[in-house]
Amino acid sequence: FQPKRNIVPFIVGLFCVFFGILVFNYGLSYGLTSMGNEIGSILPGVFIKTEAVPNSPRFGYEFGIFLIVLFAFVVGYVATQAEPALHVVGKQVQDLGMMSKTALIQSVSLGVAAGISAGVFKILYSIPLIYFLLPGYFST
Repeated sequence: FQPKRNIVPFIVGLFCVFFGILVFNYGLSYGLTSMGNEIGSILPGVFIKTEAVPNSPRFGYEFGIFLIVLFAFVVGYVATQAEPALHVVGKQVQDLGMMSKTALIQSVSLGVAAGISAGVFKILYSIPLIYFLLPGYFST
């Protein structure tokens, strides 16, 4: 137990954390959420007629589905590449001599991108989740 003389830095730190969470939540609510809603309303205009996109559909149905799945793949890959915690883990794995940092980051990024693409494909075609899970269970 620390003496009471350390209470002032604790209260200052608590205020800073509260302020940081407040700013983060504000940015998330008015930045990323708005952008996600806008992209989510425009993206279907690639392959179906929608009011949000004039002159939709922009492409044929099959090519539009391909573009949506490709977009999901790229977003998943890039977001995983930008994850700082993965870089820290990659450095630790490389220091242990298990595999290179680049190989770990690439394999995780490709796995996340493939998973997100499969999820989008599942949603677009209403495929039951069990069809994605059973091959993994049987392969182990």
